Amino acid sequence: MKMKHLAVLMLGCTLFAGNLALADEVVGTETLGISVNEDQIVAFGRSVTKEILHKDVYNDHKQKLGVIEDIILSPEHSASYAVIDIGNFLGIPRHPVLVSFSRLHREHDSYVLKGATRAAMKSLPTFHYNPANK
Repeated sequence: MKMKHLAVLMLGCTLFAGNLALADEVVGTETLGISVNEDQIVAFGRSVTKEILHKDVYNDHKQKLGVIEDIILSPEHSASYAVIDIGNFLGIPRHPVLVSFSRLHREHDSYVLKGATRAAMKSLPTFHYNPANK
């Protein structure tokens, strides 16, 4: 009887050890972050937060028009539009508007929207986010 129990115990240990060996096998790998080569590319990239968001927007007469609050990406993942808040200063209530990102030109630590006037910006419709995309 002892031999039978010993044989069952040895069989169980063998199966258990076999399962451990299978658990340690590497089936495949996948990089979760970025590679060293990609890291070098990103290091020379640009930060939207540091270079674009919350920067002032002026017209070519140095009149402040608003502040860049957001960037809208196209389905191809390029910057298509800037959401410019033309309110929140001088007692004007919040009024976000869309402007084609390609019309904004960086100058020092702000952006210039050539040909724009405060009146023209105020006449633009208020931009509202799609509630499903918030």
